[in-house]
Amino acid sequence: MKAALREKFVDMMFRPPRQPAFFVGNQAKRRHVFHVLGVYYPS
Repeated sequence: MKAALREKFVDMMFRPPRQPAFFVGNQAKRRHVFHVLGVYYPS
């Protein structure tokens, strides 16, 4: 399982020349805490 996650997120999404971007959001009660909601990596 760990190897499959590493292959997907590190080897595929972050290899050059891709420039991944994270979609982040926060909650109204905790405006200083952000959560990763999604990842976008253009091909």
